[in-house]
Formats: sequence, C-alpha cells, structure tokens
Amino acid sequence: MDGEKQIMKLLLVNLGGLGDIVMMSSLLGRLKSEFDEIHLLAIKRSEELAKNYAEIDKFHTIDEKYYIPSNFFSALKTFHILKKKRFDYLINLRDISSFGGELKIKFMVKMIRPIKSVGRSVLGYGKFYDIFYEEELLADKNEVELTFRLLEPLGIKGNPEYIRFPVKNKDRNKIFQWLKLFNAGNRIKISLNPGAFRESRRWPISHWKELIRLINEKYSEAEIFINGNKKEMEAAKSLKISKNVHMTHGLFSMSELAALFSYMDVSVSNDSGLMHLAAAAGSKIVAVFSGWDEIPKYLPYINPSAYRIATNQNLNLKCKKPCYKNKCPNPICLINIEPEYVFGFIEEFLK
Repeated sequence: MDGEKQIMKLLLVNLGGLGDIVMMSSLLGRLKSEFDEIHLLAIKRSEELAKNYAEIDKFHTIDEKYYIPSNFFSALKTFHILKKKRFDYLINLRDISSFGGELKIKFMVKMIRPIKSVGRSVLGYGKFYDIFYEEELLADKNEVELTFRLLEPLGIKGNPEYIRFPVKNKDRNKIFQWLKLFNAGNRIKISLNPGAFRESRRWPISHWKELIRLINEKYSEAEIFINGNKKEMEAAKSLKISKNVHMTHGLFSMSELAALFSYMDVSVSNDSGLMHLAAAAGSKIVAVFSGWDEIPKYLPYINPSAYRIATNQNLNLKCKKPCYKNKCPNPICLINIEPEYVFGFIEEFLK
C-alpha cells in the first residue's frame, strides 16, 4: 500500500563458534537502530548462546558441515526459506580465505538472493559480494573492528562497542545459590578454561595443574572452577587436586555459565569461545595465547584494563604464522609459557 513504511530486513550470517557469536554482540545495537528485523543464520551449536541477544528477531540454523551429502538437503531447505524473506541486506561476518570457503558461501548467497550482500575478502577470495572489504591474512586489527567495517554501506560509522553478554537475573540467582554450597560468597573466585576448539591452542594440562598449586599456595581461601565441554573435561580430570577445585561440565547451560563468569574475580583461559564469553560477562581475563596465534585479531574486545595476555612471541621457530594446525606434536610456543608468568597476572588483578 502507498504510504506504508517499508520493513527493512537484515540477515546476519555467522557460521562460527561461541566466540564469534559473542564478538558479534558489539554490532547488534547499531544494527538494530537501522533495521526493523534482524535474522541470524548460525550453526546449530551456537544457537543456544545467540538466543540471549534480544536484538535478533529470528534464528535459523544449519549443520556445521552443511555441505556434506547427509546435511545438504536440510541446508537447501533453510536457504529456500530465507530466500522468501527477501532480505534488503545479507552481511557475512566471517572472512573467506580459501577456494573451498568461497565456493560454499558464494553458493549460499546465490540461493538466498538478498538485494545487497556484504562480506570480507582475504587473499583475493570473497570478491563475489556486492560490497566487499579486503583484509590481510595477518590482520593488525581486532576481529570486532574488522566486522564493524561491514556496517559502513549502511551509513554506520564510528567505533564498535565492547562485547557484552546479557546475563539474566534468573541465571545469576541460580549461580548465587550454587556458590553458597561452597561458602564462596566472600572468597576469591577464579575460573580456569583449559580447553580450546583447536588442540594446538591448549596450554599443557601440567601447566594448569601447577597454576592451581600456585593459587592454593598464596590464596588458601580461593575457590577454583574448571569449565569446558565433555571432551575437554576428560583431559582436565587431573586438575581436581584439592577440594576447592570444582568441575562445572554438565551442570549449566551456556547462559548460566556466563552468569558464573560474572561472579569471577578473574578467569584464565586459552584463546577460546569461553575466553570471549567470560570477558563479555564482566570477568577480568588472563588469556594464554600461543606464539603463533593471531593475537591482535582475537584479543577480548573489552576495556584493555580488564585483560592481560600471556604469550611468548620471541621464539625462533620455523612455524607458519598464523598457525591453523588442529594438533601439534610439540607445541613449544605454549610449553614455554611458564605457570609463574601466568600467575603473576592473576596476582595483579587480585591486589
């Protein structure tokens, strides 16, 4: 009808993990001011976390490996549903740095057919978008800043907000009652996140164990919480070296785990989704990065006073940078990060 206000619709595509969902939070407030409807296309394991962000109106999911035969028909069905929405803009937040990645995302965009598509290009891949922004493989900017550039075609400029996670009161109340079981109310509370999506990003378990020993030696009243998924917790069982160490796997949803982080005095983490979630929930962060990680790109996007980075960038190793190995037989760049070094940052935050 003439005179009717046109509903502006946006599809955000974020096929990353938990950390990618949390980093996306810095854009949502600005986007909501420009669009009447914001839809999110994500992988299934990220849906639970994403549903906590009220700016997103509708959620759509596909399998992480949506392109394999057993999942492809379901993905096509989702793409067809999205096509009928007639989106004004599609913004893919993740970069493309390979031929295979380009084929998959290009096919997806062609199936959904937005009026305008916006995305990122690395090494020449990703130039099929209507609007694309080129990046270096080794970016010297944070991932949040790189994705914020994608908003420029909408007339949105300036600086992104810090990442955030909207912790619900009911989740905080549940965690508060659980912490009372350990009389942890007034005690120092430290969370340790020894897992990471890539095994090559995991600080050795022996180092985590020594870190716990150092904490117990100086802070005898501290309560320590070990977080991670089932597979990560299998490797971390040996960290239960004293009665003040508590394993949280299987006890909480992702939103409840964020509430737990909001009570922590400090969280120590590998470069992982839980690092970003803890940061977004308000915990101080000590992040352990391998020497060949993309540190500027994946730093927690919070006030710099609220995090410290434990890394070793000065090793003379013949490794490819950045390192995308899933496993490393000799992760010397992590082994050489001493527990005493990491503990020093904990002490700094607990002064």
